[in-house]
Amino acid sequence: MNARSSVAALVAAILTLLLAAPAFAQGDAPDTGTDNAQAADADADADAEDGPDAEDAQTAETARQMHRYFRREKGGGIGFMTVGGASIIGGGILLLQDSDTVKGVGYPMIGVGILSAVVGAVVYLRTDDQVAALDKLLADDPATFKAQESKRMERVTLGLDIAETVEAVLILGGLSMAVIGKVDKNDTLRGYGLGLAGEAAALLVMDSIATHRATPYIQAIEKLEADDKGQARANGVSGAVAGLVLSF
Repeated sequence: MNARSSVAALVAAILTLLLAAPAFAQGDAPDTGTDNAQAADADADADAEDGPDAEDAQTAETARQMHRYFRREKGGGIGFMTVGGASIIGGGILLLQDSDTVKGVGYPMIGVGILSAVVGAVVYLRTDDQVAALDKLLADDPATFKAQESKRMERVTLGLDIAETVEAVLILGGLSMAVIGKVDKNDTLRGYGLGLAGEAAALLVMDSIATHRATPYIQAIEKLEADDKGQARANGVSGAVAGLVLSF
């Protein structure tokens, strides 16, 4: 393989990852297993319209946003598995080429591809049971649901922030390795750096989408908490008035 075809293969591999990542990460997963998301959304909307008070309506909205969030989480899991599988296959093909630069790209593609596929599989396989448990908790004990899910989503958001920071560092580190490899005429190092930067960029795009995906769900939980606080204040005022009346 000559230098021109090596560079073409390298650019094609990186662009494929960058273009595929957002397409898969933001798509909804199909309705399978116990998570019939569309039916749950319709039921939640009906509850919101027919509920006796604002608290029931907000609980229904929280349920709707929860199902929407986890449905898209499953879509993200499919995205990670797909991009991870493509990285593994593409990296294996690149390792069979003659160019040291192209081979260098293949190493991080395989490594990060395996990690992405495993993460995607875990997210996809656990989601249905997680949603079923949260549905039950929200119906039985909304206060405990809010307390637990708020803390969990805080951890999720923090984890995504950390991951995005690490991925940004890996992009810079990979590009630096590529420059060093070029200066030192180390084609393997150059390719490894470019491959690492490309993989990290794809993961950064997907994690950024995941962060955006969580926002409406977090807002629904926060609003539900605010409603409860408002109800608590109303109850406190009513109690104070009753106490004042009884004192006379």
